Amino acid sequence: MKRVFAFLTDYLIKKGLVQEEDRPIYEYGFQILIEIFLWVLCCTIIAALTCSLIELCIFFIIFFPIRSYAGGFHFRKFSVCLPFSCTTFLIIIYLSRIIIMPRGLQLCNSFFLLGLIFIGNIKENENSDLEIYCKKRLRLYLMLNIGIGVVLFEFCEQQVLNVYMETLLLIVISSVLQNRKSFLKD
Repeated sequence: MKRVFAFLTDYLIKKGLVQEEDRPIYEYGFQILIEIFLWVLCCTIIAALTCSLIELCIFFIIFFPIRSYAGGFHFRKFSVCLPFSCTTFLIIIYLSRIIIMPRGLQLCNSFFLLGLIFIGNIKENENSDLEIYCKKRLRLYLMLNIGIGVVLFEFCEQQVLNVYMETLLLIVISSVLQNRKSFLKD
């Protein structure tokens, strides 16, 4: 895949759109773009095969914004990350169909998980402008997710509310794993 990133970056450099000294940035950007595209494509195929396109939309609406700002565990190699991430999505879809829980309890659990995400991302001594911006964005997305939870509670079936709750649980678990990994390094 590195050849693909290099080819795309070479094309931009030849067209005069990018400077040679910016090559590493653009190669990394293409790498992230292609990796996310492949993951979204695989999840979409899984959702289509399992008749779970609504659940896929809920998963992405919840997962992308929060995970972007809350962070979480990352594998070093995409060849490990992709199958693991797709399997995790498949497990969420499967569990959403078998978990039976009172809807009010689902919503309370979801709000509790949102609180854990908020609390887990308060870091001391990181007051750079970027860090402050990220914290504000995360707070905004967490507040929006409270609204999303209420809407799903009122208008959607249990399976969709399960996906909402399980996606938040996935983000919490991922954050805990990342914090544990960071703690073990220190």
